[in-house]
Amino acid sequence: MSNESRFDFSESINVFFQESKEMLENMESCLLQLENDMADEESIHSLFRSIHTIKGSSGMFGFSKIEKFTHKVENILDSVRNGSIELTTELIGLMLECHDYILDITEVFERDNKAELNDDLKQRQEDLLNRLHD
Repeated sequence: MSNESRFDFSESINVFFQESKEMLENMESCLLQLENDMADEESIHSLFRSIHTIKGSSGMFGFSKIEKFTHKVENILDSVRNGSIELTTELIGLMLECHDYILDITEVFERDNKAELNDDLKQRQEDLLNRLHD
């Protein structure tokens, strides 16, 4: 197979990182809106779609650490969406912490696709996962 016929994934991966940042901006915007109006169903659905998109795309490109974490967040947001978990100020705060963590690990993998998470990021992930109940 010649080099010309091989697909270059680097451009697609760049699109993934750009799209993820846009989804994270939307996630933060929705969460801040929900702080003012926790009954805003449009923001709840948009928030869910953002995390769902990040989860799916990260899995497609093999970023399993992002995918597994966002899957947990997605489960919580799905429960909020269907009414089995009540949205509270504390949960919004936790989701904002998850947002910051996802942004941080996404930036790590954007710099180096094969990076390993440092001890601080591993500890933050463990703390957040312990606080996420689905």
